[in-house]
Amino acid sequence: MTQPPVLTAEEWVLLQELLDHERVKLLTEIRRTDTHTFRDELRARLAMVERVMEKTAAAVQPAA
Repeated sequence: MTQPPVLTAEEWVLLQELLDHERVKLLTEIRRTDTHTFRDELRARLAMVERVMEKTAAAVQPAA
């Protein structure tokens, strides 16, 4: 198994912002899509983006 990437705090924040932007785009696309199969694929991608956001959120949280 490979090691997780070593990112600066700013890079982790950028990653979260990019993921959030993708999440918003997917939500819009899901609403606009007429094809059931494609909508299901978009929902699966959305779920993956949200999982990655959850996993990387701890790296973005300021230390207490």
